[in-house]
Amino acid sequence: VRRDGPFARLAAEAAYTAVPADAASLPAMGARLAADRAFRRDVVRELEREVAGSPHHGRALELLANVALLEGRWDDARRALAGAVERLPHRGGLREKLGIVALQRGRPREALRWFEAERRALGYRSGLDFRRGQVAQAEGDLRRAQALYRRELRRGGVPEVRDSLDAVTRRLGG
Repeated sequence: VRRDGPFARLAAEAAYTAVPADAASLPAMGARLAADRAFRRDVVRELEREVAGSPHHGRALELLANVALLEGRWDDARRALAGAVERLPHRGGLREKLGIVALQRGRPREALRWFEAERRALGYRSGLDFRRGQVAQAEGDLRRAQALYRRELRRGGVPEVRDSLDAVTRRLGG
């Protein structure tokens, strides 16, 4: 529908105003979501409308999962992420987020399955050894956690790996 002409009113009523059309604007939207609950409600309403109205709504599910994660709604995040994985099987990070949710829910074995699924689907990604180290740490295998954190550091790793490695090393007495 053209934004001008005889259907301008329909185009205005159907327009998405909170969710940006370009991916480059998503980080700014995410920052605003964290700070502005009213804006968050508007974004959720638009994303839910996209999910209901389009069979190609994997990205909308991912964004809804991010909101659920922000709000600590782990089960909602898990459902949205599982739906996003079905629709976007080659999108990086979705399985990792499912693993993070499993860790938060106290299910390290399930988390490891998701982290391994991410690696199998997309190859090694920065941070996966860190996540696997978190699983080992949650299971009480501090030596394995330490080895995985060190491997992540050697690969360039994620910033938080240093803190985790230091904490595990202290617990091991070193």
